[in-house]
Amino acid sequence: MPFEPDNHLAGAHRIGVLIRDFHDASGEFIPAAEARWNVVITPDAENLVIHHDLAPWNLVLGGERWVFIDWDNAGPGSPLWDLAYAAHGFIPLAPGTDVTSAIQRLAALADGYDLDEDGRSNLVETIAPRIMSIYDLLRHGHYSGAQPCARLWAEGHGRVWLDNAEYAERHLEVLATAAGDLDRGPGGWYDRGDPEFPTVLVADARIGILVCTDLWFFEWARHYARSGVDLLCLPRATPYDSLGRWLAGGQVAATCSGAYCMSSNQWNPSGAGIDCGGLGWVVDPDGNVLATTSAEEPFVTVEVDLDIARQAKSTYPRYVSE
Repeated sequence: MPFEPDNHLAGAHRIGVLIRDFHDASGEFIPAAEARWNVVITPDAENLVIHHDLAPWNLVLGGERWVFIDWDNAGPGSPLWDLAYAAHGFIPLAPGTDVTSAIQRLAALADGYDLDEDGRSNLVETIAPRIMSIYDLLRHGHYSGAQPCARLWAEGHGRVWLDNAEYAERHLEVLATAAGDLDRGPGGWYDRGDPEFPTVLVADARIGILVCTDLWFFEWARHYARSGVDLLCLPRATPYDSLGRWLAGGQVAATCSGAYCMSSNQWNPSGAGIDCGGLGWVVDPDGNVLATTSAEEPFVTVEVDLDIARQAKSTYPRYVSE
């Protein structure tokens, strides 16, 4: 059964806390020398007794308590081996999950576990091999006839695990980008730069540049109005579910700056690659949308009148002193 809490980020965080509590308790457990384990997949290391199957189908949700069950494969392994498997199931790391949501949920899981920086980076590197370990188990069962793996392979489970491993591998770079500070989410991917917003002159046009999130600091659009820019360029990488909000922000920036606001955005098909939904635009100095791009029309050409931008600097709200 899938993991579908009302608040997925809070749920992922709680799973991280639950796993950390278990691992901390397991760290105090000293198994008998003659202990025999039913570990069916060789882990990446053996420094802790772990569960080996932390997944939604082994989680019981009570009114106040969440409890993991099905401990028959518990045995020596590593904390990251358990955590990577849990990330696969509880995020979930599968083609149906958009990458932005995957990063945020992985952040919540790692934060709940209180994973340090090195651990976060190593977790990302462990995820795809951990998923592939299940594919390899089912594939071996298919050729050997071992049950239930042979049956699960015949039912198509091998293909599902392979697709999920490819999803994780394909998005490894963007997951790793966030690994240095996962608990902060996308805001942890970058630091504040120097507050310098110079202009450049190209032919007869003075150009100002805002990069993606810079848009939401409208004081810099006002700064560009005072600098006399004609064109305000805004490259970005923004997701599908916020496109309308970004266009509205572009209209405000054009109005504040009294300049034509032109924006481009990366585009990927929904659910494939980084979650970027396209929608470039050209907005005039009064906030009117002159043209937009789409998957069907990825390029547009608009003729602009620089005199309109220059005259706009002396009209409302540009002339209002701060």
